[in-house]
Amino acid sequence: MKNLELLPIPNRIFLKNRKTETELSKKSNKNSINSSLWCALFFPDLLKINLSEQKKIISELAKTISRFSSTVTIDSATIIFEIKSSLRYFGGIRKIIVEIDISVKEKLKLLILKNTFYYGISPTINCSSIIAKSKKNLFIDKESKIKSILGNILIENLNLDGRQKKIFLSMGVKKIKDIWRLPISGLKKRVGNEIILQLNKAIGLEPELIKRYSLPEHFTSSYNLSYPIIDENKALLILEKLLNKLCVFLQKRDLCTSRFLVTLKNEKSEDIRLYIKLRQPSCSKNHFMVLIKAHLENKKILSPITEISLNANSFQQKNNAPDFMLPSNFNSANQKAPVDKLNLFIETLTARIGEKSLKKPRYIDHHCPEYSALEGKTDEPPIKKAPKILQNLRPIWLFSEPKKLNRYNHQLYHNQKISLISGPERIESSWWEQNENQRDYYIAEEGCGVRLWVFQDRTKPGEWFVHGIFS
Repeated sequence: MKNLELLPIPNRIFLKNRKTETELSKKSNKNSINSSLWCALFFPDLLKINLSEQKKIISELAKTISRFSSTVTIDSATIIFEIKSSLRYFGGIRKIIVEIDISVKEKLKLLILKNTFYYGISPTINCSSIIAKSKKNLFIDKESKIKSILGNILIENLNLDGRQKKIFLSMGVKKIKDIWRLPISGLKKRVGNEIILQLNKAIGLEPELIKRYSLPEHFTSSYNLSYPIIDENKALLILEKLLNKLCVFLQKRDLCTSRFLVTLKNEKSEDIRLYIKLRQPSCSKNHFMVLIKAHLENKKILSPITEISLNANSFQQKNNAPDFMLPSNFNSANQKAPVDKLNLFIETLTARIGEKSLKKPRYIDHHCPEYSALEGKTDEPPIKKAPKILQNLRPIWLFSEPKKLNRYNHQLYHNQKISLISGPERIESSWWEQNENQRDYYIAEEGCGVRLWVFQDRTKPGEWFVHGIFS
């Protein structure tokens, strides 16, 4: 059966009467506005908790709401979704409201939260949101009724900042209908154009942009073995098949991942878990295989494996324009994408020796060398403000505690005889504390060529220490 809305209208109708054209356009615009019905749920208790926890809870509630609508959007502690297309399936507006009420209360009970929430239903997104925030639980079925009902709602339920609220209160504006009485030109100058746009969207005079909420992607795949295996190479062949599925999953959605979990189950129900972490998101099967092999080097398969599974739930959007495809590099466009060898080296090394064994220095602007460098994780973000570069050369490798040097016949010894090359650099710090430091630092060299950072403690004359190694 043909869709009548898509059939062309004969030109002679418009030639006979020009009024029919304007009437049809008005009807079509009116029908397009009334073709949707939006329900907004406002959860006031979520505003009392921290932002990260609020996002997690609102995301869980949006998953529950997604069974009632395919178009869901989130605005802070409010969930807004289209229900006009679902009315026939649920049997009308009253039945769908009851179903939503039951489902949301059950979810809030599971999340150990109060079952306090308010709803607003209207033909526009902004109107439904304002009604829900006003805690009136209203249902507006026609666009013509929106302005009269919204007029009695307090301006506190609009998206206003502190300055705009003060301006409206100084003008004696308490309800939305008081805003509509003011001249538009003066209103724009005082509070800006945002409030006018918000109210025009609410009454259907301006189009509304929808940022759809989508359920988080999740990939899981497993392989049940027909017979147990204990050979690592056979396990890698099966893992390669699972990685092929993961890469197809990523390619179809234009995604990449930075971590996933590989689980090897054996006959004794003892899982061997491989947590694969990447410094940068990737979708390369070869990259994944290198890291899996590195992780397996530290694991011993003592019991036959019966099942292998792969799970991933952390995804990022793929960069669609890598450097080798930019106009400046068109000559090398046929070449393969460059691999970050440093990141791959650090990832492989982390897989082999463990995440806790790999550190990187973090420099702090401090006079005392003991406090000028700290050990941090390799994936920690860098310090926003870098310390000033010192004119005097200092080693990267510092000992946790300075080691005392041996002295014989006015000659200093470490592993071998050492001689001073440059210095001194005098450092005095923390004089207001018990651990006052008064040191003269020198760069010294051993007979084998190794350069050391040594100092003489001025509080203990004649005592020398080595504090770091240059190379």
